[in-house]
Parts: sequence; C-alpha cells; structure tokens
Amino acid sequence: MPNAYTDFVKQSYAACKSSNPDTPSKDILRLLARDWQEKKNTPAAVKPKPRRGRPPGSTSKAKQAAAAAADPAQAKKPRASARRVPDGGQQDEVSPP
Repeated sequence: MPNAYTDFVKQSYAACKSSNPDTPSKDILRLLARDWQEKKNTPAAVKPKPRRGRPPGSTSKAKQAAAAAADPAQAKKPRASARRVPDGGQQDEVSPP
C-alpha cells in the first residue's frame, strides 16, 4: 500500500528527471526528498496529531461521578481501609518478620 511520499515520488520523478537528464537517480531522489520536506512543512499540509488514550470524560471516575450525580443511591461506596476476614471481624495488622 503506497503512502503519500511514494505517490509524490511516482508523480514527480519523471518531470524532475526530464529537467535534469544527466543527474543520477540517487540525486534525483535527494531532490525529491527535499521537495517533499518543503511541501510537507507548509502550514496547509501540517495536520494536528491525533490524541492518544481515552477521550476526556470517559474514565471510570468520571462515569462514577456522573452516576452519583444522576442517582445518589447508585453511587459506589468507598472501600474500607482494613481487610475483612471470613468471620466478619477485622484482621489484625501483622508486621513483617
């Protein structure tokens, strides 16, 4: 699948070679590369880079806040700081050996 640079070279090579008949191919390609850089860096050709990651407002915290605002009964309860053990009591903290 050709990219924009490959298409540019295919379209421009013959015209550049005919205006510089004694120039070797590698120098023609250097000229085309320079022309491509100039063309690419014009303000009309510069496109903003797409944002990566999640769009704003799509995080789980934002969803939770929106759900809490919509229906406070459905809001997620904060976690307890201590772990619970099967008997329903709280586990004592154990210091490492």
